[in-house]
Amino acid sequence: MKDNQDLLAMIASRKPGETVKLDILRGGDTMKVDVKLTARPVIFDQEGRGLDSQPKDDATAPASGEGLGIRVQAIPSFMRRQLELKAETPGVVIVSVDPESDAAEEGLEPRQVITSVDDTPVNSVADWSRVVKDLEPGETVKIDLKIFGMVNGDSVARDEIVFLSVPEPKSK
Repeated sequence: MKDNQDLLAMIASRKPGETVKLDILRGGDTMKVDVKLTARPVIFDQEGRGLDSQPKDDATAPASGEGLGIRVQAIPSFMRRQLELKAETPGVVIVSVDPESDAAEEGLEPRQVITSVDDTPVNSVADWSRVVKDLEPGETVKIDLKIFGMVNGDSVARDEIVFLSVPEPKSK
C-alpha cells in the first residue's frame, strides 16, 4: 500500500462486519492484526466532503433512527444538485447504518434517500424523528427509498421499497 488513500480505498471496497488482515509497521517491526470493520458514520458538508463523525454539540448532530439502526441528515444542497433533486423533493439522506441492524441486512447504505415511512412523507430530520419515535417493537415498517448510481456514465435513480422490522430497544 503506498499511502492512506490506498488503505481507504481497500477498506471502502469491503462490507461492515468483514474481518481484514493488516500488516502494521511499528518501530521497525511488522505486526499482523485482524480488524473487524464497522460502518463509518459520515456527515457531509456543503461541498460533499465528509466531516468529523462526532459533532461537537447535539444541536448539529443528525437525528438517529433509534431502533431502526439508521442515522440520517437533511439532504445537503450539493447532493440535491448532484442528484438533480428539486428543493421540494421530500427526503433525508442516510449517513450511517448499524451493521447489525435489519436496515443493513436489507441493503440500506449511506447516500440513499428515504422519502417516506409507512407512506408518511419524510420532508425533514424532524419528520424522520417524529415517525421513528412512535414505532413499536415488533412492527414492520415500509421505507420508500431513492437509490442513485451510475450506468454507462449517466446518473440514474430508482425507487425502492424495503420493509424493516422494529427491534426491541438495546439495553445499555
